[in-house]
Amino acid sequence: MLNRILTLELGNDIGLRSLKNLRKLFLLYGFPNINAFLMATVIGVQRFYEVKSIILLVLGLNIFVTITVQYIAQRNILSNLEKEALIKFIPTKIPQFIKVRLFLFIMKLYFPILLFSTVLLSFFIEENYS
Repeated sequence: MLNRILTLELGNDIGLRSLKNLRKLFLLYGFPNINAFLMATVIGVQRFYEVKSIILLVLGLNIFVTITVQYIAQRNILSNLEKEALIKFIPTKIPQFIKVRLFLFIMKLYFPILLFSTVLLSFFIEENYS
């Protein structure tokens, strides 16, 4: 099942045996998360901003990204399910297929924002409660 989903994500049937596919997975999933972590660390170390405004900004960013991700998921992933060949040939795997596709989609788009928010807010919590 995972092999089929990787085929859909990567666009070829080689899977994880190819260096090109590993690089593509890193750029899609690993790099944004590492970048979000580094950005949150750099911003969190600075002490020139107001805590309340940063927390409101982070909450607003999370709400905006959550709404956007849900809209795109409903519009693109869930509306195109009847076109997926995997569902036509293996109808018993539909729930697992949908869960994994949505998980990968949310991990690609929302997880970097969630990681950024968690790391950045941890600096404020540590500063106020230490």
